[in-house]
Amino acid sequence: MKRFQGVPVLILLTASAYAFARFQGGHVPWFLFYVLLVMLVYAALVRLFSLSGIEIIRHFSTDRITQGERLRIQVFYRLQRPFPLSWLLVRHHGGGTVYLDQDRHVDFPGWKRQGLFESYSVRLPRGRHHFGEVEVSSGDLFGFVEKRITLPETKEVLVYPRIRPIRSWSTVNERNTGQSLSTLHIAEDVAAVVGVRDYSNRDRLSRIHWKASARGRGLKVKEFEQRITNDFLFVLDCWKGDGQTTASVSFERAVSLTASLIHHALERRFSAGLLTTGQLPGQFPLGRGQEHLLRLCEHLAEVKKDGDRPLKEPIAQQTPYLSRGMTVVVITTQLEEELQQAIMYLSHVGIRVECCWVSNGEPPTAVETACYAQLRRWGVRCVSVTHDDFDQIFRGGDFHGMDAATGK
Repeated sequence: MKRFQGVPVLILLTASAYAFARFQGGHVPWFLFYVLLVMLVYAALVRLFSLSGIEIIRHFSTDRITQGERLRIQVFYRLQRPFPLSWLLVRHHGGGTVYLDQDRHVDFPGWKRQGLFESYSVRLPRGRHHFGEVEVSSGDLFGFVEKRITLPETKEVLVYPRIRPIRSWSTVNERNTGQSLSTLHIAEDVAAVVGVRDYSNRDRLSRIHWKASARGRGLKVKEFEQRITNDFLFVLDCWKGDGQTTASVSFERAVSLTASLIHHALERRFSAGLLTTGQLPGQFPLGRGQEHLLRLCEHLAEVKKDGDRPLKEPIAQQTPYLSRGMTVVVITTQLEEELQQAIMYLSHVGIRVECCWVSNGEPPTAVETACYAQLRRWGVRCVSVTHDDFDQIFRGGDFHGMDAATGK
């Protein structure tokens, strides 16, 4: 049934009360008419001047956060005209509202000219989130008039995967056998001095060889051996396999593990690249630095388990471009025969391979246990990741992974 409300209803009621008062006469009918007349004037003023000239500003604390952090959203309003508002309702619209602890706010401003509302995000999952428009409504005390305006501005927030600290990683590439020159100043130690040469304006004073310079042949500087750093290519297996495209607990753990290992490598000024096998193209060459880390994390924020081909094919395509000193770290949530063949192919051509098998903690199947054991027999270091304390897992090293997977 349609509900009749608004100023036209008040006009009809006021006109009816006036006709009744003229026909019946008396104090009560005229009192009813004047009451309805006052309500009509009040509702008309609310309809004309409510939210007229209001200024709405929405502010986000940041547009880049890490999974697990909270996002603060502030909505500020300011009334340009001194017309009193009986109530004010602010609603957040869009996909992001389901992640807010409070998606609507009610205030009773009265003669107050401005106000501020705050909301906080809860459990924002990894990925891009679009926060839609903000709707502001107000009206009279009796519910006859409701006026709404909309702030059409939308906002996009990117949630990075969570990076968990890894203090120690006993990688198979213990020695610096990559193809990139190291930038660590610690490489300039006494044992690495291979000779002396004449001083130039570009040399630092700390490199001056004072004993050689004291012989009277001008300033001499030390020449150090060029150290080589580790090169890592991290391969995240995004093959959907079972046909499910929804992100599982194990896949989210695999993405977090990939970001954590990349952060660990770049923090030690190693070179890191990334290859993902999902629908979103992901092939990043070796690089270093904070900008490179952010670029990789932005891609990991959007990656999904939606790949339509197993890991064997992308690895076979990339093998000719891999240097022999590189270490390939495969992060997967499913151990199967084709993955085993791809890893063994890399080992046969001289590429160091590590395998991180990420699971949700359930007991492994017979196929997974067999693949895990076979890779270890072939000399591939495997680590079973069953929880989110990556530092504890990697401090346990190779044998910790064996225990987690086989229970022996």
